[in-house]
Amino acid sequence: MLKLVATRWKTILQWAVTLGLVLFLLAQIPLHTLADLLAHVNLAGVLLGAAIYLLNNVIRALRVVRICDLPYRDTRALLTPVLASSFGNNVLPARAGEPIFIWAAHQRLGLSWGTSSAVMVIMRVFDTMLVAIIFVFAAIVTGAAESSLILWVVTVALGAAVVVTALLPWLGGYLVNLLVGLVRLTRKDHLIAFIEHEGRRAADAFVQLRAPRIYAGVFFTSLVIWLLTFGWIYVLMRSLGIDVQLNQSVLGSTFGILSKAVPFSSIGGWGAHEVGWTAGFTLIGFPTTLAISSGFAVNTLIILTSAVCGLPAWLALSSDQRREEATASVSAHSAASAPVDPPARQLPAQLSHKPLRLFVQICALNEQETIGQVICDIPRTVEGVASVQVLVVDDGSSDNTALVAAQAGADLIVRHHRNKGLARAFQTGIDNCLALGADIIVNIDADGQYEAADIATLIRPIVLQQADMVIGDRQVQAMAHFTPAKRLFQWLGSHVVQAAAGVNVPDAVSGFRAYSREAALRMFVTGTFSYTVQTLIQAGKLGLAVSSVPIRARETTRPSRLHRGMLHFMSHQAVILVRTYVTYEPLKTFSALSLPFLLFGTVLIVRLLIFAAEQGGQLIGRVQSLVVGTISIVIGLLLLITGVIADRVRENRHLLEEIMYRVRLQSAQRSEPAAVAEPGEPLK
Repeated sequence: MLKLVATRWKTILQWAVTLGLVLFLLAQIPLHTLADLLAHVNLAGVLLGAAIYLLNNVIRALRVVRICDLPYRDTRALLTPVLASSFGNNVLPARAGEPIFIWAAHQRLGLSWGTSSAVMVIMRVFDTMLVAIIFVFAAIVTGAAESSLILWVVTVALGAAVVVTALLPWLGGYLVNLLVGLVRLTRKDHLIAFIEHEGRRAADAFVQLRAPRIYAGVFFTSLVIWLLTFGWIYVLMRSLGIDVQLNQSVLGSTFGILSKAVPFSSIGGWGAHEVGWTAGFTLIGFPTTLAISSGFAVNTLIILTSAVCGLPAWLALSSDQRREEATASVSAHSAASAPVDPPARQLPAQLSHKPLRLFVQICALNEQETIGQVICDIPRTVEGVASVQVLVVDDGSSDNTALVAAQAGADLIVRHHRNKGLARAFQTGIDNCLALGADIIVNIDADGQYEAADIATLIRPIVLQQADMVIGDRQVQAMAHFTPAKRLFQWLGSHVVQAAAGVNVPDAVSGFRAYSREAALRMFVTGTFSYTVQTLIQAGKLGLAVSSVPIRARETTRPSRLHRGMLHFMSHQAVILVRTYVTYEPLKTFSALSLPFLLFGTVLIVRLLIFAAEQGGQLIGRVQSLVVGTISIVIGLLLLITGVIADRVRENRHLLEEIMYRVRLQSAQRSEPAAVAEPGEPLK
């Protein structure tokens, strides 16, 4: 007996909680009141409710299409997973519809596990916000002064829900990265690899939600879904002969909906739904007997409708699962019996028709002590490329950096007559490499921090045409010579840059990176401090393929030539990050800035209207709310208008960048390096 309880404790708990809540509520009412409601149900009303339910699920499938930015024709394929998910949530225990949807979307539409999970989270966040919005609107229309405390509580919750939903495209990626970090603590390699891979897909789904048309589409479909849901509940209550108004139905049923949405261990939401339903309808003035009996009656009709409409979809998915397991079993048996041949070595496709030229560029400022060894360590034969050349950009050094570089074997040295900053030196190197016909450009620091032998690993994704830009991951969290504070700031900074750029790169400020010819032609560094953050955001916004590979890094003993300390470095990189992001996403930036002002002003104006309605239209003592609310809304609108104007400027910038790209492309096709920023002269 003890063994049975130990193995089946979840099922036993579900039944115990369900029966306990149901019996407790039924003990509060005469059973004939519930029987009378169900006995006199209007069949036409139930059928109308079923039609609304089916239409609602079609729109739910359409919402998934909008979140994933899929063709509208995929709505039909998603209808089965959505119906099965609704069946799981309304009939099966513990919100089983969520995992059913994730699995079904993966099987039926080919969505990755990470994308399916992110879609589920997005839908639930929007659902919570829209339920709160409709509740507050119904409460204001009803003028429920006696429920003002509850109204204010829900209004505060609505404000929080609106903020979370507005920031979800940015917060989602952070939550995914936090989950990945927690999974890494398990030290289970197979689990870590799976979560990291699917985490990238989930983060991409949140990033995609940043597009205004997708966000607006998800918001609109969610609004329609919950208007239909409340309409369905109202139709069911009327079909049971309950005299209720639509706004009363919304106010009372909201508590039942939220109670049923909790991942509570009850069968079909029984008990949990009725508790919330009873509390809601009791607060709006229903007798306790009618509140409890109507909750059981409506939930019964909901479960029956969900079972009739959703059970076929659930059975179809179960059949798919059995068929998939049978296919996997046959495939595994065939694979086990077939002879295993060693995999053939795949050579890059480019080598068969075009020899690739690799240029390694080094930006140096007073590096005579280390640059010679760095150049000597650079391999002159690398798999996948036909030639390797070294270009040094001497950024106004006052020592013998250029001479040491020439003696160490640099193929070309370009000199700035005065120090112009790392970013300008980087751009000069890129321009010279392109003018000399580079197909791949690797940037490596002159201080000897990076292992030049890792160049072959760094460029391999570009050689295989899998990436346009590759960042060397120093694996900072495992570097002993980095202080805990430096590791923490590096981790936080990289995640902020990832969110801004929309790419998954664990070491965003690494200076050891490779660029394809296409990526180099599109890079336009405009600052002077550093190029790492700006080029990464540019690559993400231009749609270039960015990847990362692990590399080795040494400890450097000399002070940095770039910054005067951690705070100096972080402040300058933060300015570059904000300026670059605003340049490419002005509308999103100013919309996010305007949102708090608009929300604050709207809350004050709504509060003012509520008090005015209670006081017969008088605004005595409330003028401050009118003034502050109006000013806040005006500031929000001005910020929003600024974003619209800046977005038009961004379109012009895009056209200018395309023109510059074509000019640089034509210039780079010439053999002479006459079009570079500052050509200089070789010293050998």
